[in-house]
Amino acid sequence: MKKVCFSLVAVVAFFGATELGLRAIDYRGAPAPADFFFREIAELRGVPDPVLFWRLPNIKPRFTGRAVKIICLSDSVTVMDHGRGWPNLLPDALRELGYGRPVEVFNAGVPSYTSFQGRLYLQRELLREEPDVVVAEFGWNDHWPSEIGVADKDVRLPPPRIFLWQKHLARSRVYRLLRTLLIKKSTRNGTPRVSLADYRDNLLRIAEMTRAAGGRTVFATAPYLDGTWEFRDQHRAYIDATKRVAVETGAVLLDLVPEFLGRPDLFFNPDSDPIHINKEGSALLADAAARLLVAKGLLP
Repeated sequence: MKKVCFSLVAVVAFFGATELGLRAIDYRGAPAPADFFFREIAELRGVPDPVLFWRLPNIKPRFTGRAVKIICLSDSVTVMDHGRGWPNLLPDALRELGYGRPVEVFNAGVPSYTSFQGRLYLQRELLREEPDVVVAEFGWNDHWPSEIGVADKDVRLPPPRIFLWQKHLARSRVYRLLRTLLIKKSTRNGTPRVSLADYRDNLLRIAEMTRAAGGRTVFATAPYLDGTWEFRDQHRAYIDATKRVAVETGAVLLDLVPEFLGRPDLFFNPDSDPIHINKEGSALLADAAARLLVAKGLLP
C-alpha cells in the first residue's frame, strides 16, 4: 500500500513540476479548438463555434429597429483596426452625403472567414435581423490552401460537449503537450478552403437568402495591392466570379480593385501584406460604398 501511495505522490509531483515548468516558459502547444487566437494589427480573440468553426465573442448586432439596417459580411479586412473597419465609417459617410435617415451598420467581419462561414453566419443568425442591405466581401480566405487539407464544407467538428471539455482541459499545459505529441497534425495538400465553384454557389445563396428576407445585396470585390505575390492569379479569378454572380443575381457590385492596385499608402504593411487596408483605405471604401448605396437607391 505504501508503494502505491508513494507512486501516486511521485506521479502527481512529476506532473505538477512539469505543469509549472511549461507555464514558466509559457508553453501553449499546437493550436487547439479551445485556443483560437488572432494576432492582427490589433489582438482579436476568437472562440470555438460548433457550426462556424470560430467566432468573435460578444459581437452581435444591436439594431434599435428605428434605423436603416445594413450588415457587412467579411473577414479580417473589415476588423483589422482594433475591431473596426470601413463598415464602422459608413454611417458618417452617408450623413456627409446628405442621407437623412438614421443608419445602423453591423460589422460582421470575422478574421479568416470564408464565404462558406459567411453564408452560414447570415443564414443562421443575421437574417433574423431583417437587414435592408447585406454587403458581402470575401475571396481571400476562400482561395487560401486549407491548413488541414480539407475544404471548409467537408470539415466535421466534434459535438459541443467536446468543445466544453477542451475549454477546461486546455487550461493545463501538460494536456496541451500531450495533445501536441499524440494527435497527428493535418497538413496542406493544395486543397483550397473554398473552391471557385463553391465560392460562386455561396455568393448565389447569400443573394437568394437576402432577397427572400426582403433585403438587397451588394457584392464587394476584395481590393489588393498589385505585385508578384503568391496566389494573385487565384485571387483575380475569385474577383471575376464575384462580378459574374452580381450580374446573374441582379445584386449591386462595388468594385474598387482599380482604386487600390497602385496605392501602397492605403495598406497597413504594403511591403509584406497586399491584403489589409489601413484607415485611409477604409475611409475611401466607406465613401465609395455610401455613394453607391445612395446612387442605386438601395436605402429606404
